[in-house]
Amino acid sequence: MNSPGNIFDSALVPGGVAFVLVLVLVGMGVPVVLVLFLIGAGGYILYAGWDMFLGYTQFLTLDVFSNHSLIVIPLFLLMGALAQASGISRDIFASAKIVTRHSAGSNLYATLLGCAGFGAICGSSLATLSAMGRISLPEMRRQNYAMAPAAACLAAGGTLGILVPPSIILVIFAVQAELNIAELFIAALLPALLALCGYLLASFFVARRLLPDISPDRVREKLSLLGSLSIIAVFGIMIGGLYQGWFTASEAAGIGILLIALIGLLRGDLRRWSAWQEVILQTAALTAAIFLLLWGAALFNGFLALIDLPQQLSGWITDISSSAWLVVAAILVAYVILGTMMDSLSLILITLPVMLPVIQGLDMQLVQDERLLWFGILTLSVVEIGLITPPIGMNLFVVKNMVPEISLPQLWRALAPYLLSDLVRVGLILAFPAICLVLL
Repeated sequence: MNSPGNIFDSALVPGGVAFVLVLVLVGMGVPVVLVLFLIGAGGYILYAGWDMFLGYTQFLTLDVFSNHSLIVIPLFLLMGALAQASGISRDIFASAKIVTRHSAGSNLYATLLGCAGFGAICGSSLATLSAMGRISLPEMRRQNYAMAPAAACLAAGGTLGILVPPSIILVIFAVQAELNIAELFIAALLPALLALCGYLLASFFVARRLLPDISPDRVREKLSLLGSLSIIAVFGIMIGGLYQGWFTASEAAGIGILLIALIGLLRGDLRRWSAWQEVILQTAALTAAIFLLLWGAALFNGFLALIDLPQQLSGWITDISSSAWLVVAAILVAYVILGTMMDSLSLILITLPVMLPVIQGLDMQLVQDERLLWFGILTLSVVEIGLITPPIGMNLFVVKNMVPEISLPQLWRALAPYLLSDLVRVGLILAFPAICLVLL
């Protein structure tokens, strides 16, 4: 390795400079993939030379794009696109309205239940937010809801898309940490249920501001319930099969695709070739974007590994802190802050190779795999919080575009009950790791 001399005494300085540059450039609006490539490539060439960089990128490209564990990503993306094209999100919301129709503010509860249901077959926060926003917001406008609390509920509900399994980010975390994907899905079940219950409780207090709901149409009730029951069945087959060990995560995704496609054909939504074209193009575009991001993050993290940043950071943190729990708490706070600045997938890909050695080096009363499973759920939980944390949480701006008549300060105030719920949930998972591990 060609060294630049004694310009830097340790990897902490160039590594810190690299992270700062990433945050600054991403904050300026430069595409994340381009930022990771430029900084990763520049650092690698500086420390190892041009020839080693070319050899490394050849190996890296083959490794990323031929990783069999990652095949589950386009499969889950296809499943989510099929669900969206099949009108399933409408059925989930309408069914949730039926269940909660006698409660004041039932549209808030229906939005959250709809987000959880759609997240169970989608795996993306922004996709869940977009799909449910197009359905729930017009309904709440029609019934004269105060739009700031309605938008806050939707922003919070959208975060369920990355915690309710199957989740794209859970897959990425499992691959990066070399964990079993099925086990990580199962570990996320109770925390996801806890998140949903906390949001429902927050909505119970918010609902006192809102006007009473009206009952939905009876004919639609039967059709909507039928559609939602089929989705519950699909989710049950996938997660139940994973829990019993009947099939792998990739096989579960394949089964889910087949079942949802059959549902869409029976409903008539997928009988048009144009619908299939849209599904295929949407899946291909998202798959390409994610794999390019994986490649860019791998190059950036290769540079960090070259300068030995993960191990040096782990040793440095161990030296300055005698409390493992204090270290975990500091990491979680950092994730909340960083989660307000970039999307959750980019954040996980950039930071996880650095954070994992730190967690593995801590002295905690958990075996290694259990510790990583627990940390994975904690990480996703706090990244969720970052998505809705003022002033620049990403979900806030997405919802603000959907509801332009409200101001950001109004949205921030309306989010307070949901953020409080998030903090309580993270505290419980931090104090009681069994919440994540009891089903394994």
